[in-house]
Amino acid sequence: MKEWFDGLESRERITLLGGGIFLGLVLLWVLLISPLYVSAGARSDQLENARQSVLRARQLSAEIDMLQSQGNRPVASNETMLITLERTARESGLQVNQSRPIDASTVRVRFESASFDKLVQWMGVLEQRYSIQIEIASLDRLDIPGLVDAQLTLKRPG
Repeated sequence: MKEWFDGLESRERITLLGGGIFLGLVLLWVLLISPLYVSAGARSDQLENARQSVLRARQLSAEIDMLQSQGNRPVASNETMLITLERTARESGLQVNQSRPIDASTVRVRFESASFDKLVQWMGVLEQRYSIQIEIASLDRLDIPGLVDAQLTLKRPG
């Protein structure tokens, strides 16, 4: 190989050496430097997502602390559980698609294309104000972000 290289004209040797150096630099970029840049960018995105998650967790923690400090003070009401559920759902911006009493203290309700956030807030209101607990919850995520189909079995103690 050395004999072949020595047999080349000086212009050919310079061209071949230049091409080899260029190829070496390209390989160095493709195999080492570029993956490091891509990895650093991905890590930066992951770090930003983690920061946002921590911020949201802190907000939720503050909200939970506030709700816990208010205590669990059920509102006395002469309404039946079914009427309470439908009224509070409507006040929360939810549409009950079907409700069926199972017994005097248990009701099964169904929502279609309901806002997940409003549904969770409504469940919190039921627990905090009326001591109505969720026994069974079945949620199906829809193709539209933020919307779910839900079937809940709710129970009022006592």
